[in-house]
Amino acid sequence: MNQIQTERLILRPVDVERDAAFVLQMLNEPDYIENVADRGVRTLEAAKEYIRQKMLPGHERYGVGY
Repeated sequence: MNQIQTERLILRPVDVERDAAFVLQMLNEPDYIENVADRGVRTLEAAKEYIRQKMLPGHERYGVGY
């Protein structure tokens, strides 16, 4: 998937190195844990693995994902 950009939004595929810190922060937000789930991701390396195992397969299989 190529990047799609509008005046206010940029959509791009998830990237392990670029997005790991954000994913780590997001998965540990109290509201996320309370309302979605506690994924048990507590380190940057665990966030990278979460991206590889949970987020990238959809992109690879279907061309879309997170």
